[in-house]
Amino acid sequence: MSPLPSEASDRALPGCEHGTLPVTTIVDVGRVGRRRIHPAAMASVTGPSTGTPMLRSVEINTSGRPTRTLLIAIGAAMADSEIQSLLPTFVVIGATNAGTSTLHGWLKEHDRVCMSPREGLDFFLESGTWDRGTGWYGLRFAACIWDQARGEASPNYANTHLDPGIPERMYSVIPEARLIYLVREPIERMRSMYRQLVIDGAETRSFPEAATEDPHYRESSRYISRIGAFLKQYPKKQLLVITTERLAADPQAALNDIYGHIGVPAAELSTQAAHRGVTADQRLESTVSRRLKANPTYWRALNRSWRLSNLHQRVFTRQARIPSTQLPKEVDAELRGDLEKDTQALEVFLGRRLTEWGR
Repeated sequence: MSPLPSEASDRALPGCEHGTLPVTTIVDVGRVGRRRIHPAAMASVTGPSTGTPMLRSVEINTSGRPTRTLLIAIGAAMADSEIQSLLPTFVVIGATNAGTSTLHGWLKEHDRVCMSPREGLDFFLESGTWDRGTGWYGLRFAACIWDQARGEASPNYANTHLDPGIPERMYSVIPEARLIYLVREPIERMRSMYRQLVIDGAETRSFPEAATEDPHYRESSRYISRIGAFLKQYPKKQLLVITTERLAADPQAALNDIYGHIGVPAAELSTQAAHRGVTADQRLESTVSRRLKANPTYWRALNRSWRLSNLHQRVFTRQARIPSTQLPKEVDAELRGDLEKDTQALEVFLGRRLTEWGR
């Protein structure tokens, strides 16, 4: 599901005729949970019992600034202790095309878990939003300030073969964070990745050509290599590895393991959430669909009702043409042979056979 469109106004903010906006205990000016808040609506937020501001007041010149620039300015003005009180306590680091979007949605159902308003913040990528600063990143979770667990899901974090500095950057900001890594049967993950890239117009080759010519396909499925990159920074106890297949077959049991890992009590997955598949066929959105989702009220309703979500999908989207992902036997054998050593090492790391992968 597409993320909530960002608030972006280049006009001076109402109520800021003098060009300044005093901010006490900052809330996310773009989004709070499923609600959108205009920057001018930011107000003092006090602790639930003490009645005292959680963050110090700052004054920012907001004249003519868009929301993104305002957030960066606010983040830069925050003290380190204020930023630390906002940062996530756990991160879903990947893998791509392994069910992270579904997990992000399921975790939002827990009443003691607060997820970033959208998936894929990509803050710790050098090519992502790293240059906006830790204060900006912390403000993504300002609505979560009183939640027991705060988290985000950015599957690109696992692509350490493309950006080796991701684990080090992450550890420098959130060294105590718990990490969750979803892994999917390697060839099936490659197939899903190929279908997504074709639908997005980023891949024109056949699947056998892409899988053998582009190292990114294989490297994204070398899970133990990606795990090793993070364990150079984080202790093993802070990393939980869950297979996509287990999450799909027994979501409640897998979620209970995740809840324990991030330090919240077990909770029953709602019937509404359980209707969402872990992996889904790709669909193309119509212009009407995108316009409807741009309406905040409709977007909130869409996220709260799986029936409305299903109806919206049937009426305003269409099934994408799924490209063939068949592999010649010799190519399939070559890929599996190349990835076998990595998969065996993953089994040793997990201490069990990956029977859900047909092993």
